[in-house]
Amino acid sequence: MSIRRVVPNIKAKPFEESRAFYIDSLGFKVGMDMGSIVTLVSPSNPTAQISLLRDEGKEGVLPYAQRIAARLPAGTWQRLNAGGTSSPKLGRQK
Repeated sequence: MSIRRVVPNIKAKPFEESRAFYIDSLGFKVGMDMGSIVTLVSPSNPTAQISLLRDEGKEGVLPYAQRIAARLPAGTWQRLNAGGTSSPKLGRQK
């Protein structure tokens, strides 16, 4: 499997200060802004991204990382959607 990028999604509190830090201090640019989530992109490497989730104190919304893969082994998405591991060698684990 070839992984092209991993995008961490981080629950940010305080949201506006976190956003300003990544933009003003680290030089990220806004790639997408949907209000409750903003994806920040490196101007020199567009695959280097981070997404900030607005922390509204709601239970059940957890940070996660998006994986973008060029090619996945057969059955990988089915195992992931069923709550199992992405590795066929490890078998199904919860």
